[in-house]
Amino acid sequence: AQLVDASTGDHLWAERYDRPEVDLFAIQDEVAQNVASELGGWYGRLNKARREEARRRPPVSLEAYDLYLLGLEQKHQFTKESMAEAIRLFSRAVELDPGFARDWTMLGLAYTLSVGSGFANDPSAANRLFVENTKKAAELDPFDSFTQAMLGSVRGLEGDPKGAEVAFDRAVTLAPNDADTLMAVAWSMPLIVGRADEAVQHARRAMALDPASPAVYAPALAVAQYVAGEYAEAITTLRLAPLEGGEMLMYWAMAQAQLGHIEEARAAVKRIRSEFPGFTVEGYIRDYPVTAPAALTAIREGAAKAGLLPAAT
Repeated sequence: AQLVDASTGDHLWAERYDRPEVDLFAIQDEVAQNVASELGGWYGRLNKARREEARRRPPVSLEAYDLYLLGLEQKHQFTKESMAEAIRLFSRAVELDPGFARDWTMLGLAYTLSVGSGFANDPSAANRLFVENTKKAAELDPFDSFTQAMLGSVRGLEGDPKGAEVAFDRAVTLAPNDADTLMAVAWSMPLIVGRADEAVQHARRAMALDPASPAVYAPALAVAQYVAGEYAEAITTLRLAPLEGGEMLMYWAMAQAQLGHIEEARAAVKRIRSEFPGFTVEGYIRDYPVTAPAALTAIREGAAKAGLLPAAT
């Protein structure tokens, strides 16, 4: 299998797959998934080549899609500064192309990630923009699976858990093999409507589909695992992701505390309070939102054990 840039003739990638002739159809499925994983996804060869092409162009020639790709790169760095830069890039992209549905989705996502991580100076305003941008994207492209996953979170913010569940299910139905969609559903569904065990499976499937991107998909799996009560597994998963922002540090602290690792939990709490002073557990519950009863119980219990909330009396 090989990939060549048809416009330049440049050789981008090649791989050889040798398998015994036992089950031809199983071999075809395996090779197809391996090729898709290597070429697709955020760290795949195709997106890497597109980002490099965008970066080489002078700024005056950057078009909306180039800005979108560079915005994704900034978003994935997951720092306060990079998220602000992602918002700037996505905003410029939709100025150039107001009909670019997926960019509206990512602009909204950058706002809600800023809220969840404790980066946003005004969480309420950021969440309003998340809702507005996601709805705009859904109007432009009602069949975009990732946008439907984000719409599930919007419905949760609007106090409509049933609508959220419909949106999450629609997202998976539209694209059951899209890693990004499965990741988005796995991250939000257990917090808003429940079904944590199912969310764990979605997140594991996402990581299998795009194994080159663990830092992108691991947080979703860790959230689902924590709500499902898989605390040790959540800690193992979080080791694959950068512990940046209040949300991931909170899950690390809670999982450690649930297992009795109090020193590790306290160290994470100290980081939250020093590096992300705007992040609070109750703010996270309100702004995400966390409405599923099992998730509310797990978060408040774990946060109390970790020292992020007063102990229940």
